[in-house]
Amino acid sequence: MSLYPLIMPVAISLPTVALTANAFDTANATVYTFSGKAFGDAAADRLMVVGIGAANNSNAISSVTIGGVSATETVTSISVAAENRLGMYQAIVPSGTTGDVVVTFAGAKVRCHIGVWRVTGVTAAASATDSDSAADPVATSLNVPANGICIGFCGIQVASSSWTWAASLTEVFDQGDTEGYTSTGASGFFETAVTPKAVSADPASAVNAGGLTASWQPA
Repeated sequence: MSLYPLIMPVAISLPTVALTANAFDTANATVYTFSGKAFGDAAADRLMVVGIGAANNSNAISSVTIGGVSATETVTSISVAAENRLGMYQAIVPSGTTGDVVVTFAGAKVRCHIGVWRVTGVTAAASATDSDSAADPVATSLNVPANGICIGFCGIQVASSSWTWAASLTEVFDQGDTEGYTSTGASGFFETAVTPKAVSADPASAVNAGGLTASWQPA
């Protein structure tokens, strides 16, 4: 018999990131309610991240709720050529597999797009953020920690314009409406730290294009 206790390996839970929903609304409105969006499995540390793109005019985002929880701004919102407002917000939403995403602006917009991600195993605050506007391609650069995740969201005031993301992130949606706006999202997990990480998204045509990116470190 061994004189030493058996030491069992400790399982390490790595961060996860997955798109759970994307949608758009072409109504002329100040408040956009995206009802019953998928949030994925419930978890005590589930961080829901929402990318937001809206036109026409520079009215700012006033507030965002995710599953009834007040969200905080992840990346400082930007206005592109006074025509395209982009934002990224997040909230810890531990319960429920679906919920409403409500985006309120300071004044009326003519359309709003969203992408919704489920993230687990990370610190609540983003470790790095960046943004770019009126560029072709949209390009940002930020540090991504080891075993960290990164999310990117872009929008352009062009109907049904396709996007091509650089190999650094995996594109998870690309949506365009018939009223003149297209949005896209990408995300990824990085086992090795990258300092800095170049993120690029190239629209088929660049008219008021912009984008936001954020990274999170493991909890």
